[in-house]
Amino acid sequence: MPAVLGLPAWGYGLLLGVGAIGGLAGGALAARVTRLISPAGALAACLGSAAIGQLMIGLTSSPVVVAGGLIVTSGAFGVWAVVARTTRQRLTPADMLGRVSSAAMTAVMSASPLGALLGGLVAAEWGLRAPILVGVPVLTVAAAVCFLTMRERG
Repeated sequence: MPAVLGLPAWGYGLLLGVGAIGGLAGGALAARVTRLISPAGALAACLGSAAIGQLMIGLTSSPVVVAGGLIVTSGAFGVWAVVARTTRQRLTPADMLGRVSSAAMTAVMSASPLGALLGGLVAAEWGLRAPILVGVPVLTVAAAVCFLTMRERG
């Protein structure tokens, strides 16, 4: 089966590196973004931006557009990582912080392999673009729920 983007093997490694740069930039900009639009706004914007990035990745065969989508998505999750952890620490009572942080890490570490398995099954059935595009409505709904539930705590 030919590759969707038609890149040589090193090209996919380069795309991963571009995505990593987006994530580093997002992490570096997280405090500024939070000051501009509040933690609730930042978290919702991250999910909405990630949906846009996933849409860019899932609807094209252009490596340049995919690189842009990876920068957007990775940058959004770079901001998310900082803002979500900071918000969780700020809202959690000190005597519960270890347990809450451990529970959050357990949830992430459990969901990651399950998501990879589900993504593989979706891709095997409907093609390589399907798992990427399935995430778009999920991220969009999550952005709305995040904003509506977090705006009072902001």
